[in-house]
Amino acid sequence: MSWRISACALAAVLACALGAGPACAAPALPGDANLDGRVDKLDAAILAAHWFKPSVPGTNGDFNGDGMVDDLDLGILAANWSLDPPPEEPGMDNPEPASLAVWAFLGLCAAGVAWRRRRKRSG
Repeated sequence: MSWRISACALAAVLACALGAGPACAAPALPGDANLDGRVDKLDAAILAAHWFKPSVPGTNGDFNGDGMVDDLDLGILAANWSLDPPPEEPGMDNPEPASLAVWAFLGLCAAGVAWRRRRKRSG
């Protein structure tokens, strides 16, 4: 494993710590897989696409965080179907300034890994 991939992993951990990472963003509404503020057919499609597959806890329809998309997650989705999200806390609409830096670093990591792979394949 190269140091670049390790740096990318560190950036992902930092993104989670800052709440900036998509995989770390807790849904405002249980059952909202795509984080659009509603539990609807789009969330059901995400759950169905990952049905009975292991998943990173809290993503891809794993609403209870047990690492598996199953009937327990379907129950959470059904219990919150078409409910409006809870009201937002004041000031939550502005992202942390550090979030932009973390996302920029993640983008540079991804570009570096892609460049290295292309370079390795061509030569």
